[in-house]
Formats: sequence, structure tokens, C-alpha cells
Amino acid sequence: MAWLEFVLAAQEPESTHEAGIPEDLRLTGSPAWSFINGGFTRVSYMKTTVAAFILFVSTLGVMGQSGVSEPPFTLLSTNPMVFSRIVSTNNTVLMTNAEFRSAFGRKIIFKSDLQLESFDFAKLHPAILEALKLTPDNIKAEQAKLDEKNRAWNAQSADEAQKAAGAQAQYVQQTQDAQAKAAALAKEQADKAPADQAASKGKRSRRKP
Repeated sequence: MAWLEFVLAAQEPESTHEAGIPEDLRLTGSPAWSFINGGFTRVSYMKTTVAAFILFVSTLGVMGQSGVSEPPFTLLSTNPMVFSRIVSTNNTVLMTNAEFRSAFGRKIIFKSDLQLESFDFAKLHPAILEALKLTPDNIKAEQAKLDEKNRAWNAQSADEAQKAAGAQAQYVQQTQDAQAKAAALAKEQADKAPADQAASKGKRSRRKP
């Protein structure tokens, strides 16, 4: 109780009566007497007033340092949660009449009329997160899960893409082989055509009388 010791020290006792309340205090009820260390002591009005004022100012300072202040928003509704305004860490207004929609990893999503906005949690005033019962540790843990899912999805997509590319290359090769075979067969038939025609003429000439 350092503040109490300070007030008592500022009172500068003028006289102390161990036997009890002084005669003039009993008669007048003078407020200039304080009970200190088992006896009644006459104190200075000015010193006491100054000490009380310093105590009041110090109390206000402690309240400010401990974060006792009005929240930077008003909850217009709790189900769903609608904030009168969404503010940043430096109290900049980001949205007004904003309804909380969801949290997706580090992103906190709000809706206002036809506007849908997402903000990184580190940009929002701590009071906003507290109202939503979200903590930085929980948010970071959810983001880590999303990152892991994305890595797994990317790996699976890359594997599927590689398989698709292999199948496409195989199809192209088969198509090219079939085209080459067809071209070879067409050439072979073209090469045989003159000989077949000559043989056919020879047969017809032998049949004449």
C-alpha cells in the first residue's frame, strides 16, 4: 500500500494524544484529526488535499496502463455478431455495420451490405479478436493446417499432371506409329500397282485367238 504510506507521510502530525480523542475533537468533531498509529493526530488540510489529488491522478494513470478503456466498437448483435465498426490496430475504421462471417486461417471475413472483406488478423484491433474469442496462437495453428493441406494438394496435383502428361505422350506416340504404318502400306500398294497392271495385260493378251 505505497500510496497509503505516501498520504500518511504527507499529513505531518502536529500533536498526538495516546489517551484518546482530544477535547476539542470531541466537542467540535473537527475533521482536522486523523487516527494514526493508535492515537489521534492533528493534520494539515493543505498537505492532505495535495496528497489526495496526487493519489487520484496516479490511479488514473494505473488504469490507463492496465488497458482499462472503452472498446473501439459496439456490438449491434450477437447472433450473428454485428460490429458497429471494424477498426485496425491504430484505430483506423476499416468497415462499418460489419457482420462477422468466418475465419479462414489468418483471414477474418466480414460482410457489410453487399461488401465482403477479409483482413489479416494482425491488422485488426485486439478487442475485435477478443470479442470473436479468437487468439493469435489458435489462428496461426489453423493457418498451419491450411498450409499443410495446400502442400498436399499441390503434390497430388503435380502427380496427376505428370500422369496425364505421360498418358498424352503415349497417345501421341501410338497415333504417330499408326500413321507411319498407314503411310508404309499406302506406299507399298502404290509400288505394286504398275506390276499388277502389267501382269493383268499379259493375261488378256494370252487369251486372244
